[in-house]
Amino acid sequence: MLRGEARCLICNSASPQASPPRGADVLTVEFKINFVRPAVADRSVAIGKVTKAGKTLTVCQGEVIGEQGTRRETIAVMQATINVPGNT
Repeated sequence: MLRGEARCLICNSASPQASPPRGADVLTVEFKINFVRPAVADRSVAIGKVTKAGKTLTVCQGEVIGEQGTRRETIAVMQATINVPGNT
């Protein structure tokens, strides 16, 4: 079982990775996460994507998918706003 804190960390890591230049630091401005089902899985995969990239702030989405054999189910979804320091 993947605890809520771990799901939150995984989603928070995947979301901003969809946006900044490689190796850039990011700051999470805010986020909301929904745990949609228990995380009982052999393996978990996180996917991040950019919803809207602005001049100073970027809105991202993250999803954690649990894999159990051939079955894949969403176990958590997140929306986050991030800032890349120095990106003005």
